[in-house]
Amino acid sequence: MATSTYDFDEDQADQIRKLKDEVISLKASLIRSEDAHRLTRVRYALQEEAKKQGVLPTAVEDAVNRALRMGEWQVDAKGGITLKEASGLNAINGRGDTMTPALAIKEQKETADHLYVKPAGASNGSSAGTKNPFVKGSPDWNLTEQGRLERENPDLARQLAAEAGVTLPPAPKKWGW
Repeated sequence: MATSTYDFDEDQADQIRKLKDEVISLKASLIRSEDAHRLTRVRYALQEEAKKQGVLPTAVEDAVNRALRMGEWQVDAKGGITLKEASGLNAINGRGDTMTPALAIKEQKETADHLYVKPAGASNGSSAGTKNPFVKGSPDWNLTEQGRLERENPDLARQLAAEAGVTLPPAPKKWGW
């Protein structure tokens, strides 16, 4: 308890310092929270765009991480998401388009074609022209066909499953009696 004006002033100054420190701490906490929210919004937008553009379900996270590594993504006051350059200006691609989640995912198709569902009849790596019944979310996904392939051509089944990011259990051992 303050016994003099000097002690009272010192107590008030101490309380003011503590309050200022608390304000600084709260501002830092708010900034961290806003950054986490921004990153969540950007990540969600990239995930949805990847799914919409035909990225393999098992490769969505890879596509999102590739886009996040491109630089600093910002959410504007209207909720629009764009990639920013170090100068704070919108990043643009070689054609002069502002980099958005849709464009970032679309441009990955040129450099990371393996992340995308192949259209029916398109080349699937070494299984050229083969429909892949293991690719979830594609029109070719088919449990019956998966089982038939595992029985009749286990090597092809393993190859197609691996291309779709699916791990098959080991083949049962055949008894030679």
